[in-house]
Amino acid sequence: MLRLPPNFKVINQIKFFNDVKNLKFDNSPEMFSHLNKSILAINTTHSTPFLQIMSINFPNILILNGKDNPFKDKKSFKMLKKVKIYHDNFKSAANFLNSLDEPQKIFNWWYKNDTQKVVKNFCFNHAFKNENLIKDLKNIILKK
Repeated sequence: MLRLPPNFKVINQIKFFNDVKNLKFDNSPEMFSHLNKSILAINTTHSTPFLQIMSINFPNILILNGKDNPFKDKKSFKMLKKVKIYHDNFKSAANFLNSLDEPQKIFNWWYKNDTQKVVKNFCFNHAFKNENLIKDLKNIILKK
């Protein structure tokens, strides 16, 4: 599943994905129901959907134009790039996706120790999922 930003205008960059098997495009607001039918998500913006997908530990990649990269936390994105979650151009991403030509290769890549360590670290810093949110909010309110 490939998610493009709503204002995506550079349609010719998608040509790199013409040869990627079984690729579906999706920009619907029902992202999670579409994830249930997918084995990999592809995001083209560093925004809420990317962070949500990372926080549920679902296989995904992020593709951004490296020249326009707005990230302040260069270390995290360097690590994402090292394990091939982050790509700074469409050609790199397409080449990587073509190497994942069967579901087992996607799972092997995503659940590899190195990849999972980077995912966990990234989520801790950028997509923290608080399992005790209600309890923590209650404690904050009662302290005041």
